[in-house]
Parts: sequence; structure tokens; C-alpha cells
Amino acid sequence: MKSVNVTPSRCGFGELLLIDSLHRSLATRSVASVAVIVQVKDAAGATFYARYGFIAFPEQPLRLFLPLKTIARAKERRR
Repeated sequence: MKSVNVTPSRCGFGELLLIDSLHRSLATRSVASVAVIVQVKDAAGATFYARYGFIAFPEQPLRLFLPLKTIARAKERRR
């Protein structure tokens, strides 16, 4: 997963990179996985990912995850 700095520009590049990464995570069949996990630097990063449905780990608020099933459902709704 790529790190995104959302403070300076807010041009939407972070969103595009995230969506591309999530699509690629579904397409990768050579690795068994159940979720995408991100580690962010601060609360602003956590807020960015939370807007897309990522859930913080209870004891680690700067580590978030998004189940692959959630990504697949969102992709199906967009079709």
C-alpha cells in the first residue's frame, strides 16, 4: 500500500491511488489474503482511510484494515 500525504494539495491523487491499490488487491490471486492493512502516521491519515471504510484495530488506532469481501462488494455495486 502506498503512503498518502493528504494535507498539502487534496487533489484526489490519494483517492485514485487507493482505489487502484484496492482493485489490484482483488486481482492478485497468487497470495491468499483476507484484508488490506495500512499503517498511518497520524490521525489525519486514519481519517482518510476511515472515509473509505477502513476499520482501526482496537489497540492500534493508526493501523487500519479493510476486508477483501468489503472491497469486492463495493466493486460489484459500482458495476
